Amino acid sequence: MNKYIHFTEEEKERARSADLVAFLEGRGERLRRTGSEYLWPDRHITIKGHIWYDQYTQEGGSAVDFVMREYGVTFQDAVMMLIQGNAREAPHRQPMARKRHDTQKAFVLPEANSDMKRVYAYLVKTRGIDAGVVSFFAKRGLIYEEAEYHNAVFIGLDENGVARHAHKRSTLTARTENTRWNAAGSDSAYSFHHIGTSEYIYTFEAPIDMLSFITMHKGRWRDHSYVSLCSVSDRALMRLLESGSRLRTPIICLDSDTAGLVAAGRIWTKLKENGYAEARIESPALKDWNEDLLALRAMRGKSVDENQIKEMEEGICQGISQG
Repeated sequence: MNKYIHFTEEEKERARSADLVAFLEGRGERLRRTGSEYLWPDRHITIKGHIWYDQYTQEGGSAVDFVMREYGVTFQDAVMMLIQGNAREAPHRQPMARKRHDTQKAFVLPEANSDMKRVYAYLVKTRGIDAGVVSFFAKRGLIYEEAEYHNAVFIGLDENGVARHAHKRSTLTARTENTRWNAAGSDSAYSFHHIGTSEYIYTFEAPIDMLSFITMHKGRWRDHSYVSLCSVSDRALMRLLESGSRLRTPIICLDSDTAGLVAAGRIWTKLKENGYAEARIESPALKDWNEDLLALRAMRGKSVDENQIKEMEEGICQGISQG
């Protein structure tokens, strides 16, 4: 595909407006429909027609931009792949910015189930989260079970106690499957969080990471503040910092994978530039905080030297617990 090929403007436009869902499914990729959009779980990318948006890097664009980025090819090669793949033209073609504005949905909370037995069992038994921690948030209506699919729903409230964000996590699939997403219309500035009285605010990618961290640091945990970004966008963190003058020490606790480490560095730099001199990064020993929690639980369940457990705990929690 390195040879120069002349494309007409019509061919270029056809490639830019190609149906990305058809293109990806034609290559064997698995997508999940969420309302009028599709989610590519392996990449945390939302797709609608020919428009895509990466929840982690906060980037987006046309079908050609997508293929160039995801497959590491040139503009010409991307156009050829889309044309040769016989990708259908996506309906309702519009420039990305206008399209995202015009199709913005009103936020509606998912209907709650009559109980949260499945969610409680999933969070406590499967994910190892402390039952008291789960109950604390559940009693405040910040965690509940969705009626239709029995997903765990994590709620983010605004300053007036009004729900503005809902993050869903499937309770029906294996842990290795990445089945989590934000409900349509959610405002990323108001994601799942807890506000305490101390100067510390701990920042996580997902609610389960946040709850896992709290489980490992239960002593006076309510004194501190925590926020789950439900992505790697810093909007929710910056809003809380700006609205709470006592929050002077942000601690970035994102995942230890590439996306998490890159985002942590970006957010740390932004915090330093905004005067948060004590901002720091604390990463889990494994990929994320829930993996750390489960590893500790597994070690405690076996006949191992207590010093070995202590060493792992110190490696995971070094410099984090303030209470």
